[in-house]
Amino acid sequence: MGSEPLIVPDTLEDSRVKDIGMVTHPPHVRFYAGVPLIDDAGMVLGTLCAVDTRPQTISEEQTRALTALGNQVMQLLRLRKSSKCWKQGNGSCMNPDSGSTAPTANCAA
Repeated sequence: MGSEPLIVPDTLEDSRVKDIGMVTHPPHVRFYAGVPLIDDAGMVLGTLCAVDTRPQTISEEQTRALTALGNQVMQLLRLRKSSKCWKQGNGSCMNPDSGSTAPTANCAA
C-alpha cells in the first residue's frame, strides 16, 4: 500500500480484494475506504478505514476528511510515544538533528 487513500466502491468487482475473507464471508464487506498510517520512518503501521456491507462511493471532501483523520491518528500516536518517553526520563529519545518533536527509536513505545 502506498501513501494514497485506497477507495474500493465494490469489493466484489476489485481483483485486489474480492477473495479476502471479510469480503467472501461475514461481515461481507462490499465497500472499503482506507488511508495508511505511516510513521516517521516510513513504516506503514496499519490503516484507518471505513467499510460497509453495501457498495458505496465517497466524495473528494470525504476522502480528504478520512485522510485528515488518519493524519490526526498519527499525530496522537507520536504525542503518546513522546509523552511516554519523557515520563521515562529519556530526553535523548528526541531527534535534535531533525528539529522534530517526534520520538526516535531510542524511546520505548
